[in-house]
Amino acid sequence: MGGSLTDQATVTGRVNPLPGGTIDFRLYGPNDATCAGTPVFVSLAVDYPQAGGPVSSTAFTPTTTGTYRWIATYNGDANNAAVAGLCDATNETPIVSGVAFGTDMVHSSLMRWGSSE
Repeated sequence: MGGSLTDQATVTGRVNPLPGGTIDFRLYGPNDATCAGTPVFVSLAVDYPQAGGPVSSTAFTPTTTGTYRWIATYNGDANNAAVAGLCDATNETPIVSGVAFGTDMVHSSLMRWGSSE
């Protein structure tokens, strides 16, 4: 198969952010359409900068074909509550086939603090 999967998350809408926020990345699949099973990969407690901007998970190299789904969760800081992405969200479902898919597939999520999206 070859290649690796990574996710990238950006949190917007925080109010007076403080240091200490982190992002947890969880990868579900293959073919776990509801993200109800155990993640096949996690990249936990990735520091989220006080100034904001995108952060990335560590890379995962899949060994099984199928559709995978990322969920990123911002764990909050002293002024902002936690917020999580949704299963099967746009740009969060890499498909791995038996054919080599390149060296890297990066998927991005945008989490809006204080939003139900």
